[in-house]
Amino acid sequence: MKNKTLEDYLKIIYILSLDKKKIENEDIALILETEQSEVQKNIEELIEKGYITYENHEFNFTDKGFEVAKSVYKRHELFEDFFKKILKIGHHVAHIYSDILEHISSHATDRSLEHILRHYKYWRRIVPLTFLEKGDVARLVRIEGGYGITHRLSELGLCGNCEIKILETSSHRGPVKIKVRGSELMLGFGQASRILVEAKKTGREHWRKEWKHWADRELKHRKKKGKKRWI
Repeated sequence: MKNKTLEDYLKIIYILSLDKKKIENEDIALILETEQSEVQKNIEELIEKGYITYENHEFNFTDKGFEVAKSVYKRHELFEDFFKKILKIGHHVAHIYSDILEHISSHATDRSLEHILRHYKYWRRIVPLTFLEKGDVARLVRIEGGYGITHRLSELGLCGNCEIKILETSSHRGPVKIKVRGSELMLGFGQASRILVEAKKTGREHWRKEWKHWADRELKHRKKKGKKRWI
């Protein structure tokens, strides 16, 4: 199902159904901040497409409707947990991000998020070298790449569980200066991004800045288009 609006309606009906109360169009309109006539129009489309039924003044999911609703709701919960637990983003902003990504996520992404959330206590400390800042110290975990880049970097001293100190960083994807095994090295951004390290600082501060920048652009874009509500 690729219709974002209908997915939103299915998700809201699913959430309301968890309370085991009778669902009214008025309840859906209130949550989505829209007119009841608009709700009725989309409900009729969901019935026509076979996602829900409406009998005896009650909404009921068909099998395929239930699968879509549950899937969208689950993806939303996965993204929200990721943003709150790992990136330490506040509930409101995490909810906004999740509302967007729940409609474009893939099964592979869902599986990766589930894996990350199961192992995040270890994973949260493994970051690319480019995520660190001047003065940070980290331990080499591995180098992502083929034999060529791995061999070149190992000849420079980047091998084993060596300790790396960040001496200088550049903005806008510039080079990174590091100290390893007593020697100072200058690495290009591409090389540095392939070096995964266990940081004494988790790198979440960097992620929060990146996601805040993305959110500001997304909110500005929505405001320009006159879109105000978030589900």
